[in-house]
Amino acid sequence: MTSLRGKVIAIVGTGSARDRAIAVTLAEAGADIAIATEEALAAQEFATASIANEVWAIGREQFSAVLDASDGAAVAAFLREVRQRLGRLDAVVSPAPIAGRVPEKRDTGVAPVVRIALVERGQAAAGGTLPILVEGMDDAGVAAAVAGLLVA
Repeated sequence: MTSLRGKVIAIVGTGSARDRAIAVTLAEAGADIAIATEEALAAQEFATASIANEVWAIGREQFSAVLDASDGAAVAAFLREVRQRLGRLDAVVSPAPIAGRVPEKRDTGVAPVVRIALVERGQAAAGGTLPILVEGMDDAGVAAAVAGLLVA
């Protein structure tokens, strides 16, 4: 895989096995990772912190944050924090409903270069996102598809 060294990727998720596979795959390719919860729940906080620890063990910069991703202002604040702590923001990976809350205008100071929406059956991806239909894909397959979009 082509290197993602120097790239910063934000992931919004629940801390699932899929989120872990994406974060680890991208970190192994050289990306620094910020991961945030979809909801401010203790289980998601612990799971995303565990993923951040695994990214740290790979030797990449990382941090985890707790947010309610249904709040567009909270998503924007997280993305500002990513830029502040990791120096840049190249992409955001999130479920399709959340991807629509990620600012797309670069002049906001928080918008990433790429917005990747993980789309389930029956969902639509927001305009300006790169959709990945995840239904029927295993976690490694989803992670490889995300990485493939970022190195293309």
